[in-house]
Amino acid sequence: MWMCRCLFLVMILWTASIGADPVRVAFGSCARIDLPQPIWHTIASWQPDVFVTLGDIVYADTEDMTLMQAMYAQMDTVASFRKLCSVCSVYGIWDDHDYGVNDGGASYAKRDAAQQLFLDFLKEPADSERRKTPGIYDAVYLDLEKRVQLILLDTRFFRSDWVKDKVTQMRYRPVYDTEKTMLGDAQWDWLEAQLRMPAQVRIIASGVQVVNDTHGYECWGLFPLERARMFRLIRNTKASGVVFLSGDRHFAELSVMDGGVGYPMYDLTSSGLTHTAREGHQAPNNKRVGAAFNGFNFGALTIDLDGDEPEILLEVRGMNTVVPMTQKILLKDLQF
Repeated sequence: MWMCRCLFLVMILWTASIGADPVRVAFGSCARIDLPQPIWHTIASWQPDVFVTLGDIVYADTEDMTLMQAMYAQMDTVASFRKLCSVCSVYGIWDDHDYGVNDGGASYAKRDAAQQLFLDFLKEPADSERRKTPGIYDAVYLDLEKRVQLILLDTRFFRSDWVKDKVTQMRYRPVYDTEKTMLGDAQWDWLEAQLRMPAQVRIIASGVQVVNDTHGYECWGLFPLERARMFRLIRNTKASGVVFLSGDRHFAELSVMDGGVGYPMYDLTSSGLTHTAREGHQAPNNKRVGAAFNGFNFGALTIDLDGDEPEILLEVRGMNTVVPMTQKILLKDLQF
């Protein structure tokens, strides 16, 4: 009897400790298969529970699906990447280059075929709803207690064309047009349903930046009404604990804005895994927190909900042990 009681106590303590460890989320974007990829070793050594690719996992700007499939297959043979996939869960969204066309949106002719190849690469089950629904958006919980929700947005499949800016010579200009969409009606309805699900932390992954809108390249700020709709939806659903993750820019930075939500909107950008913009750290951003980082990098979130003050630690990590950017956010500051 004594032995049974001791065993029972041990089981209770072990069960109680399951949810006690912080959730560790690594993410990144922009990897070329024709360049060295030592960053995967660094990511694996951080021991994440989850890795999220935010797009451009290969650079396959093509309508040739045989070529695209071959590029994914080549990426799949990178030993350090496969090792990472074997030690943590891997989720992902695409951006333009693994979608199939630079800066592409809904007008890309091969989007349906590209969707299946992308999901093949992620080892999505053949009977997955994600394969039957247009677009690659998805949502999962990252912990057993369903406190940490990962929402994966598709900012390509349904997105309207950007509008060229011929006056300032920047690539695109903001357009206040109710006919322009980032997500499409079906994905907007789905997102509202996800934001109404119970969660303490909601990590929303977007291939392009949500907060920074000063550079004239692809970002949510080019469709200001759509970004306002996102922030309004978060406010109206009372979805606390939202943090955005983004890629695309070939350097790393943290941006923040008010957005009228009721708490700050943080957007942690990580890019690139194999190559970076030479002058990326000098790119304009009037919403940047601290300094940008121009070296090879990945993003890292440590979500600790069991301490005296639940918190989210946002980091940009470089090669080996370099940590050029860190920001701690108390969960109480992401509440209504």
